[in-house]
Amino acid sequence: MPDCTAKRIAFERFGRRRVEVDFDGGDVSSDGGLLLLRRLEHRLGLLDAVAGVLADARDPQRIEHTLRDMLRQRVFGLGAGLRGPERSRKAQERRADADRVRAR
Repeated sequence: MPDCTAKRIAFERFGRRRVEVDFDGGDVSSDGGLLLLRRLEHRLGLLDAVAGVLADARDPQRIEHTLRDMLRQRVFGLGAGLRGPERSRKAQERRADADRVRAR
C-alpha cells in the first residue's frame, strides 16, 4: 500500500520568507500550553491574589497543602485537559513528563 501522506509541504512564499510544514513529529508534547499558562500565571500573580482573598476554614494544624497549591493544581489540571475524579490519578501518573514538571 503506498504512503500517500506528504512528509513536507511547501506553501507560497510570504514576502522573502519560505513557508514549509513538516509532519515528522520529532519530540512533540501536547502540553506546551501549560508552559505558557505557567508563565502567564507567574507574571500576573492571579492565583496568589485569589488565594489571598479566599477564606480557608481548615484547621491550620492539619493543613498539608496550601490553598494556593491546591488552586495551582486545579487550574493547571484544567489547562492539561483533566476533568473530574481522574484528575488526581492522572496528575500523579504524569508528574514525570518534563513539560508538566516545569509547569508546576
